[in-house]
Amino acid sequence: MKEFSFDQIPEAVNRIETKLIEIEQLLSQLAMRSSPASDDLMTDMESAFFLRVPVLIIYGLICRRELPVRINFNNFSIFMKDLAVGT
Repeated sequence: MKEFSFDQIPEAVNRIETKLIEIEQLLSQLAMRSSPASDDLMTDMESAFFLRVPVLIIYGLICRRELPVRINFNNFSIFMKDLAVGT
């Protein structure tokens, strides 16, 4: 770790603050990209991750026809709007 003199501390704090702002901006951009829009299709794994439930719960909902899906090449696609919790 680099050592700073007392006179260099304000400059170091300013650089730390600048880097922190850059990191916050990158995280907010990443969060915006990772949250799917309401029309987006998600796989069964993505749906389980989004709802924070095991994938078997998603398969159970599909088998009981409680969750509408599209089947594409033996893969389930689920609309984000169908996963809306509490509606």
